[in-house]
Amino acid sequence: MAIVAMKQITVCGLKHQQADILAYLQRCGCVQPAPIAPEAASISQTEAAQKRAFYDKGAAEAKAALEVLGTYGVKSAPPLSMLAGRETLSQEACNAYMQKNEETIALIARILTLGKAIQDRKAENQRLTAQIAALEPWLPLAVPTSFEGTKTTEALIGTLPGPLTREAVMAILAEKLPHFETYELDIVFTHSDATGIFLLCRKEERRAAEDALRAAGFMRVANPSTHIPEIKKSRLQSRIQKNEESNEADIKKLQSLAEKTDQMRFYIDYCTMRSEEYAVTEALLQSRYAFFLTGYLPANEAPEIEQQLQKRFGAAVEIAEPDPEADVPVLLKNNAFTTPVESVVEAYSMPAKGELDPSVVMSLFYYLLFGLMLSDAGYGVLIVLACSICLTKFKNMESSMKNTLKMFLYCGISTMFWGFLQGSFFGDVVGVVASTFFGSNVALGPLWFAPLDDPMRMLLFALLLGIIHLFCGLAMNMAQHFKNKEYREIFYDGIFWYLLIGGLVLLLTTSSMFADVAGFQLALPPVGMTILKGAILAGALGIILTSGRDSKNWVVRILRGLYGLYGATGYLSDILSYSRLLALGLATGVIGTVINKMAGMAAEPLGGFGIIVFVIIFLLGHAINLGINLLGAYVHTNRLQFVEFFGKFYNGGGRKFEPFAAHTKYYKLSKEDN
Repeated sequence: MAIVAMKQITVCGLKHQQADILAYLQRCGCVQPAPIAPEAASISQTEAAQKRAFYDKGAAEAKAALEVLGTYGVKSAPPLSMLAGRETLSQEACNAYMQKNEETIALIARILTLGKAIQDRKAENQRLTAQIAALEPWLPLAVPTSFEGTKTTEALIGTLPGPLTREAVMAILAEKLPHFETYELDIVFTHSDATGIFLLCRKEERRAAEDALRAAGFMRVANPSTHIPEIKKSRLQSRIQKNEESNEADIKKLQSLAEKTDQMRFYIDYCTMRSEEYAVTEALLQSRYAFFLTGYLPANEAPEIEQQLQKRFGAAVEIAEPDPEADVPVLLKNNAFTTPVESVVEAYSMPAKGELDPSVVMSLFYYLLFGLMLSDAGYGVLIVLACSICLTKFKNMESSMKNTLKMFLYCGISTMFWGFLQGSFFGDVVGVVASTFFGSNVALGPLWFAPLDDPMRMLLFALLLGIIHLFCGLAMNMAQHFKNKEYREIFYDGIFWYLLIGGLVLLLTTSSMFADVAGFQLALPPVGMTILKGAILAGALGIILTSGRDSKNWVVRILRGLYGLYGATGYLSDILSYSRLLALGLATGVIGTVINKMAGMAAEPLGGFGIIVFVIIFLLGHAINLGINLLGAYVHTNRLQFVEFFGKFYNGGGRKFEPFAAHTKYYKLSKEDN
């Protein structure tokens, strides 16, 4: 387990070389700049902020342009492209792309313009379609909906609520008007919720007629047209057709630009890099002629960086030990077996200053516990094959994805190991296939024992494994105190707890209750029992006397000590938490067995066709079982690490080392010409 030693670097260079020095450091990707104190802020940061905003906007527009191309038929990346990793570009290829930046900017603007035009026409067509839908009921009308009458007449065109007959509308008019029988009334349409009417009356009676209709809920036509409805509909349909044709033409133009996708992807990476560069520039202490940068880098990288900065740029460079009070970033470095689980440690928290890296010890238990929770050799084989094929086929895979697959590869190997020990291979599929299709009693037996046949034995093993796991956490705590030269704390926070918890566990194994559960009992001679009880008492007294050692008041110390002793109950709950190893392992096996039983029962009466039914049920059932229990094993393995194991020694709170680098999305930049 290793935390990489860090050095503090200070660089002072000429202002005209600032961009070149920052570009070099970005390509190296091994220096994390430290923020300048507010009272030492640079003379002017406005220009850097403006340029950063410019490149952020450029990257956002390029991403939007790629989304436009993806929306209108340009082929997206294949499903497994995320495993292929980014293409590596040489400096020469980068320069060739950069020479096209102006062309790319114009290309992005054109794509966005075409995309906006297409969207605008689609929105317009939606509005036109809605207008046609509203116009449909009025198609029988032979005059425009805006028709207001002649010189001597007045027209009222609109709707009344509900389905009405002509007689019902005339009755409404009769209540208010004496000469309603002289009006010309046509029912244009009748729907369940509205009735469209056309009323023609004398000009001087228009107001009275309208008042009578409004009292019944009359409303004039919304958005009246100067064309008769049939012609208006034809015009609207023509506009829709024209918009669709224009969209088809623009979509073809977009599809013809698909070959420029790589160019735009590079521009996104280029803008991202420049934005990060100006973000660092904003934090620099700089004057008119010089700039000043300070930060952290791994100690093994320091000599090379110092030499190159002095040789290439003539910069003044100082490498020193970090200030003891400084918040130095943390970088983990472990072997190939442990590195895959570093992400689990990071998910909890990076080690704080002075803490040990728990990755090595955690990795051993992580793979062990994961496999025991899944515990099916068939599932383990599938996981190992899938991860191995991906790791072999995709050589250029990103390191984060590679580490994730390696973690599951080791978990799969552990799953195979426990599966064969417990005799589980896709549940009991070997025995079910043999009995269903061959009338045989052949079955895959366990190399150790089957938890389904002896669950208490498995429970005791799980609890024993939990005790070992927790005691390793205590050992890590003691190692941490030893590293910090806190030798008394080794006894206070370690040995006393070993005596108490370890003694209580051994004492439990000598009881008749344990014998009833486990089927055996530890027999100790009287001297051994005396020593054991003395160890328990010594541990308890030690905890009582030392848990409150921060207080000078002995009464408070004793009270805190008693509360500390009460923490022993926490160990009991922690140990019982490992019963989940039994629960999840049994769940995987029981569900797999039920799936096989269902498949065998469905296939047995169907003869030859039953093989197909068996395979379908088998594949579907075990795919679901693998997915659910794979997720369960991952979640509960993490929980046992975060809560039970880390809770004994690990605080975290460190800051991850995040160097100034080329954090590109689509391309990796070669360092050959750096």
